Amino acid sequence: MNPKRKFTLNQQTHFILAVLILIISIFTINIPVQATTLDPGAGRLSGQSISSEFYDESDYETTFPINNYGSRKIKSPYTGAKYTHKTRFDDRTILHGIDISRWQGSINWNKVKADGIDYAFIQVGFRGYGSSGILSDATKDPYFETNMQNAIAAGIKVGVYVFSQATNETEAMEEAEYILNAIGNYQISMPLVMDFEYASTDSGLGGRLYNAKLSKQQATDVCMAFCNEISTAGFTPMVYANKSMLEDQLNVDTLTDAGYRIWLANYTKETNYTGEFDFWQYSEKGSVNGINGDVDMNFYYAKPEDNFAPNPFSISTSIFTEVKDSIYTGEPITPEITVTHNGITLTPNVDYIVSYANNTKVGTATISITGIGNYCDVRNIRFDILPKAPVSLKAKTRAKNYITLSWKKDSSITGYEIYRATTVNGSYEKIKTINKKSTTTYKNTKLSAGKCYYYQMRSYKIINGKNYYSEFTPIESIYTKTGYTKNAITKSQIPVYDSIPGTKTEIVMVPDDSATTESTTENSTTAETATENATPENSTTETPTTTETFTENVITGTPATTDVTTENTPPENSADTTTTPSTDGDSTLDTPMKSVTVNVDSTALVNLTKKAKVNVIYSTTYKKKTWYYVSYKMDGVTYKGFVDSKKVTVTKLGKVIKTKQVNVRKKATANSKKLTTLKKNAKVDILKTKKKSGVTWYQVQFKKKNKTYTGWISGNYIKII
Repeated sequence: MNPKRKFTLNQQTHFILAVLILIISIFTINIPVQATTLDPGAGRLSGQSISSEFYDESDYETTFPINNYGSRKIKSPYTGAKYTHKTRFDDRTILHGIDISRWQGSINWNKVKADGIDYAFIQVGFRGYGSSGILSDATKDPYFETNMQNAIAAGIKVGVYVFSQATNETEAMEEAEYILNAIGNYQISMPLVMDFEYASTDSGLGGRLYNAKLSKQQATDVCMAFCNEISTAGFTPMVYANKSMLEDQLNVDTLTDAGYRIWLANYTKETNYTGEFDFWQYSEKGSVNGINGDVDMNFYYAKPEDNFAPNPFSISTSIFTEVKDSIYTGEPITPEITVTHNGITLTPNVDYIVSYANNTKVGTATISITGIGNYCDVRNIRFDILPKAPVSLKAKTRAKNYITLSWKKDSSITGYEIYRATTVNGSYEKIKTINKKSTTTYKNTKLSAGKCYYYQMRSYKIINGKNYYSEFTPIESIYTKTGYTKNAITKSQIPVYDSIPGTKTEIVMVPDDSATTESTTENSTTAETATENATPENSTTETPTTTETFTENVITGTPATTDVTTENTPPENSADTTTTPSTDGDSTLDTPMKSVTVNVDSTALVNLTKKAKVNVIYSTTYKKKTWYYVSYKMDGVTYKGFVDSKKVTVTKLGKVIKTKQVNVRKKATANSKKLTTLKKNAKVDILKTKKKSGVTWYQVQFKKKNKTYTGWISGNYIKII
């Protein structure tokens, strides 16, 4: 750059903005985004939006006798400021610590330890602040495992916190279990924490916890439920909250009288909070070696007798088999549990006993594993019992611009949700929520003629404000009517496929420990999807069936669908024709086998010659490419399958009307050369339309005495049929 060049004010402004954008991108490039899950801590934990509730109005002016709080001051090496501590902590050891989340990005924990940090509270995840309150793998902190492993390896004591948005006791216990499931065999040496605060949204404080407007007692009950669950499991629970929350929204004495710890958040040099607390988050702007940017700083007032590590024989430090959600059966549901402690499989009724609660109806069931003999404490594992999926989803009626769906009534649920995709492998969108369980039909309007649509639905039941969703129904492929006879004429020799190429799969059996199995599983689509293939000639429904079919005088591939299991949203519509797994001989007796889904080639049912005419039943799209599902009859056999839309010319079927005989012209004008004539009711394929001098002309194609003609007929003499 020429050093003598002068920037205008506008140029300088653009330059400064560019530099700022670059700086922001450098510091945020490694931070995963979880926007769709509504992270309640995105504002405060990132430092971008911190509520005034975390600050005192003044660090120096107080309205209380200063001698109540002592005059012991300690300078923090991480903020450079001096902090005054209460005299009640004179006999305590003050330890420096941090709390971190994904917003700190990658951390060098050895440098953190060398900088004098004794402990760290690591975020496991959060409950979304939206009305649904999502708490799942999607809301888990992407840095949790790495931070836990590296912090422990560096010799830093660790605790774990979940950013709560629980509005009732059940949700609080879910959050406690969320932590317990995540910590596994990690050496926990600090409390397990419920971060109880309102979400920082774009418009200020908000989110489901804020909107719930809980009373003091209700909010306290939520925190107590979390603490009780953690304590029963053999760990030390703690509640994190800012000064305003502790003073105005909680009965803190109820928590401390029960022996539960409090972690105060109050950004000031001398807090005037009068309640009990053991940890003080005093600043959000700490600077610690090994961490890029600001980090929350904490004082821990340690007592000699403090020991947050669980009993080494606590049943809660064991590993349990995963318990998946179950479908309501009307009978008690009792999943089997295997408990492993330090690599040893424990014996039921010797080392532990198992009991079940609320396991007969739709809702949340609890498995309690209680240590006995050499083992202690209780670990509760919860799973949902889900309603049954709707039955017999199908097309009741079809027209050019609508499809009416129907299904069997289920009196045990609250309502239904209907989802639709418009392409093969397309994303499903919810198009209707039905809140009446007595409803058994839905009319989907404003559709395109002659097009295939893909439907799934699920039922839901609301219990204590929580929605319990069934699995999704198998995908139903349903097409609208064209309103006329739609044909296609081949441009060259082409095949009619039994399925759209790239969409067909089958299930095969492979050795369970085979490397091929892993490779195949990773590179194939899941079996829990649907296929866009062909519909059998003798089908009695408007939707595809589930197997490849060969019937008398009809050869066709059939669109297959398999069960789809999804937690909250339907999967993408993946094509998948499945066949029944089989094995030869007794090989499965020698080697453990498992089924995997693999892609297979589509089969050409028949090869069409150039200028062959087929009937188009509907169109569909796969990977932005249009395919026609067609019917073709040859030598008394009807073939149904898919052809590439680019290799055919689509026509409408018309017939001659009004006159006994009509002239076929070479061009779209009455003065043009006459090619031949057609009699009344003769059928033609309409290739295109042209309007000339106010008259509509159709370009048509037809066979007459084994000769193919292409010409023009006035629209007054043609009716589309």
